Amino acid sequence: MTGGPQICCVEGHWGEEGRKGEDATIRPMLKMLRQWDYWPFEHKKCRTLDEARSFLESEWPGSAAGSVLFFATHGCPGEINLSDEQSISLGDLGRWECLAGARPAG
Repeated sequence: MTGGPQICCVEGHWGEEGRKGEDATIRPMLKMLRQWDYWPFEHKKCRTLDEARSFLESEWPGSAAGSVLFFATHGCPGEINLSDEQSISLGDLGRWECLAGARPAG
């Protein structure tokens, strides 16, 4: 957590691991934003819903006002996919206690 607004990013597994020796990831874009003094970030690559919930429970509630919650995942209308085996509807995601009616502190 940082003192000011931040990006809190949950990234799914894209299924392109090993391509050119690296995982496909949004992390370089987040690093660029931090380097340009735009936004600090917290990032977690999550394969399961339990991993995503644990990360969000620890990071999102303490985020400052103006923070952005970002999901870098595949999906379809109304649903996000963390991996080929794990997906969740936006309605169910919105009912997670760490997100339900939650706004960053401030």
